Amino acid sequence: AHELNQPLAAIVSLAYVLEDMSTVEQPDLPAFRKYAASIQEQSLRAADIVKTVRNLVRKTPTSRVSIEPNEVIDKSLTLLESELGLGGVRVRKDLTKSACNVLVDGIQIQQVLVNLIRNACDATPSGGQVAIRVERSKETEILLKVRDTGIGISEENLPHIFEPFYTTNKQGSGLGLYIARQLCEVNQAELTVDSSPDSGTRFHIRLSLARTERDE
Repeated sequence: AHELNQPLAAIVSLAYVLEDMSTVEQPDLPAFRKYAASIQEQSLRAADIVKTVRNLVRKTPTSRVSIEPNEVIDKSLTLLESELGLGGVRVRKDLTKSACNVLVDGIQIQQVLVNLIRNACDATPSGGQVAIRVERSKETEILLKVRDTGIGISEENLPHIFEPFYTTNKQGSGLGLYIARQLCEVNQAELTVDSSPDSGTRFHIRLSLARTERDE
């Protein structure tokens, strides 16, 4: 429900925009088409979220393909475009310059990153920073790192953050990080965290390189 709220809210907002534009005698047709395309994109995203959760419950095998991690990060940031910057938090990305494809379900890893980036922004005071970084950790692995300069996670809460329904956020469901780890596992990836109070939090997603990348 939490994940679906964002694309549904975007669809409603865009529909209001189109309704207002339609009252103008000569509407801006290129802009009209742009907003209509955004509605289609957000609708498909909502459908992907439903499909992902259904497959997760049914334990359907994940369809993994070779994809650039840079592309996954860029698409995740695009999905969060309307949210980023609202709380005065700066988001910085540090991507690999050369192509290093990973073997994943791109939509599922996007969901993981969207969750991590959103949580990082929520935990970071105005003026802070969230950094997303891609680096080669081993010959067969890539690390996606999401680091914030926020309040951090207490030593007491840290061992429990991936447990279902465990949350310290009054507005949270306690399912975001649990599902994120489940999605990583079905992609044969590993999601870990390192944090301490007042020194920020660092999430790492360890992904396997596509076979062609390993052979180079």
